[in-house]
Amino acid sequence: MHALFLSMRVACMMSRALPPGALNTWGNIVGVVSSWIAMGLAYTKQLSSIRHHVDIAVLTALAFCAAQATELVVNGSLLVHPALIGSMTSDDLEVLAFLQGVLAVIRYGRKDHLSQPVDPQECNVNALAFGILVVGFYVVEDVATAYLAIAHHEPHFASVAHLLHFVILADFGFYVIASAFCPENKGRITVLGNFGGSLLSETV
Repeated sequence: MHALFLSMRVACMMSRALPPGALNTWGNIVGVVSSWIAMGLAYTKQLSSIRHHVDIAVLTALAFCAAQATELVVNGSLLVHPALIGSMTSDDLEVLAFLQGVLAVIRYGRKDHLSQPVDPQECNVNALAFGILVVGFYVVEDVATAYLAIAHHEPHFASVAHLLHFVILADFGFYVIASAFCPENKGRITVLGNFGGSLLSETV
């Protein structure tokens, strides 16, 4: 999903219809290259069965429809430059990307789900590629954006939201790597999960 919406975003940024942003453009270019390299090196098995992932096409269609509906409500017209619609679609697709994880949790958490044997080496490579890609990309996407927002005296709420988003993803990324390389960590939860649980236990 990251490779898809980042590729779409970079392609739209090449258009003059969008305002230039050097850091944002180069950050997304690095993200595109990194995500495709990660897919080619660590997710070859998933790529061979890409035809089974119809949910990606469905989420992309939903993101496109959401972008069109937003443009219709805001400007009252659908006669917009394709680069603008593509950029909005990529933003909406980034938001919808988490749904794949939710669906996977629901699917694999069912009692009637038949679990398949997992190669430990493949699991380690997948976890490492995922963790490094997510944490590395969002250092630029969230942390650098938050810094620039503060430097340009923009509302602090946006900066706090970016930083919180990065902390959540970094926590999850390190948890995935730790769970893959240290099997004893699989029964544990993330640092933020432990923190939230301790707060709830104290208030009850």
